[in-house]
Amino acid sequence: MRKEKTRVTVDFPFAEHRRLKVVSALMGISMQEYIIECVEEKLYSENIPNAKTRKAIEDLENGIGIKTAKNLKDLKKQLKM
Repeated sequence: MRKEKTRVTVDFPFAEHRRLKVVSALMGISMQEYIIECVEEKLYSENIPNAKTRKAIEDLENGIGIKTAKNLKDLKKQLKM
């Protein structure tokens, strides 16, 4: 079954365009195929953070819940290791 397609225009900096050409050529595929692979990998990645992880990241960025330790021994003690 053939997927319907749409055209997308993207402006690349010269160096990245050249690298894209080289990498796709080395892989033996067209630049279009390489770009589609990259986009699909990003779109369908299962590494999207859930709500709990997003909250933890937000807290970290805001300095909430950050622990400090004087040294490795103190850190291990705090982590009950």
